[in-house]
Amino acid sequence: STVPGPTGPQGATGPQGPKGDKGDTGDQGPQGATGGDGPQGTAGNDGADGDSAYEVWLSLGNNGNQQDFINSLTGPQGLQGETGLQGVPGEDGNGITSSTNNGDGTFTLTFDDETTFTTDDLTGPVGPQGIQGDGSSIESNSTEQNIALNDGIYTEVSSQSAESMTYVEAIRYCANLVESGFDDWVLGNYEQWESYIANTSAFPNSGISSWVRMMPIQVNIYSGHAYAMGLQINLDANGYGEFYPVPQTQNYSNSNDPIRKHRCHCLRNSGSDSNTTVYSVGDYAQGGVVFWVDPSDSTRGLVCAISDQSSAERWSEGSSNNIPNATGLSIGTGSSNSDAIISSFGLDGTLYAARLTYNYSGGGYNDWFLPSKDELLRIYSNKSTINSSCTSNGGSSLSESDWYWSSSIGSQDQSKVWEVDMSNGNSQEGVRTGNNVVRAIRAYQ
Repeated sequence: STVPGPTGPQGATGPQGPKGDKGDTGDQGPQGATGGDGPQGTAGNDGADGDSAYEVWLSLGNNGNQQDFINSLTGPQGLQGETGLQGVPGEDGNGITSSTNNGDGTFTLTFDDETTFTTDDLTGPVGPQGIQGDGSSIESNSTEQNIALNDGIYTEVSSQSAESMTYVEAIRYCANLVESGFDDWVLGNYEQWESYIANTSAFPNSGISSWVRMMPIQVNIYSGHAYAMGLQINLDANGYGEFYPVPQTQNYSNSNDPIRKHRCHCLRNSGSDSNTTVYSVGDYAQGGVVFWVDPSDSTRGLVCAISDQSSAERWSEGSSNNIPNATGLSIGTGSSNSDAIISSFGLDGTLYAARLTYNYSGGGYNDWFLPSKDELLRIYSNKSTINSSCTSNGGSSLSESDWYWSSSIGSQDQSKVWEVDMSNGNSQEGVRTGNNVVRAIRAYQ
């Protein structure tokens, strides 16, 4: 038999055969795993600003500012709520059933619940010794009796206190007051105020509102509460008004209750006032320096303030074009001129020359005014003597480089004002909207 030989070596690869036909599509493979997040993309550009709520409100046809817009957001008034339940009735009060005079200035009060309260000694101070009578009988009506309780004629009232104070503080305030050169002021009682109302020639422009001196009256209210009643007076600029009672404390029996405070005016007995002092030009007196003495009555005269009230002030108030009836030029007319200026311009707007003098209170006096043309010229003629007295008494000399305002409107052109140059005594009608020096004067008598 034939035995096969060993397998021969691998033959060379034959040429590529022709491409076979495309086979059928295989089945869909499974879903691949989700890939990781990509990097953050670049931020886009900012969008345009939208309209504000206020701008939208305006675009809807509304008019107004932002506050008007805010106010428009308020909703309509809600409906009236239902009436609440009736509260629990309060307990019966504990009123005073009787009071007993203990004979030592104290009183014991007995209340409904039979508790008691004893007051402090309510005895007032002993009054001064009365005038010895002559033994004759006097018939008088009630008006005469009221006048008899008055100790003089009262025509002067102080300015109102700057602060409110208790009744007791008001008594002390008036006793210590120094105003207009006088230190004999008192807190007026009912009769003294009646004297003032009957005898004064003019009331303060701001009126009067003040404590009146009187013995407090205890008034029972309820449950042991009792007011210590005092008295006050209210008058307008024409003197019309009334006295009216007010409680000094809320509870007379409780020292912890608040004490009422009120401002006050003080009175002084001017019935016997008379000035017999004779001053000379240059004397420091009556709140300033004497620059003129009345040749017909040497107890009367004029003084100027020891310092200027302003180095640069307008004559007229703001932009006012009013022409006050301030035509006086001679000595003695500055006061009436100033009154006319203030009446025309008022005291509510910006400062001006006459108002500065009106506000001045040098030496404790409150009746200063802007000098007339001739009053200013008299100051110039005594300038050296006046300067020496002013500087010796804490003031300052008159300016040598500026013009001073007078209270006299122009004689040729009433829209202008007389002014005086203190360096040489020249006078002219100046434009009143300029800035000049102001120095106040006052009269004494």
